[in-house]
Amino acid sequence: ECEEAEAEMIKQGLIKKGGYMDIKELFREEGQQEGWQKGRQEIALNMLKKSAKISFISEITGLSEEEIKKIQKGE
Repeated sequence: ECEEAEAEMIKQGLIKKGGYMDIKELFREEGQQEGWQKGRQEIALNMLKKSAKISFISEITGLSEEEIKKIQKGE
């Protein structure tokens, strides 16, 4: 049971195999992921403005078509 919990925490990036992340490292990684997501959303928005197809935008950015449709609606 503990091994499953540890495996899930490793998968989620909360700990590293062999030890826990310190809080600064955890926040830095979360910030990088958030910045990456915002960058992909900005690229998708720019591509929408250029009338690119949603399926193409999804392929390029890695965002789901549903995420892109939300961006298109301004959500």
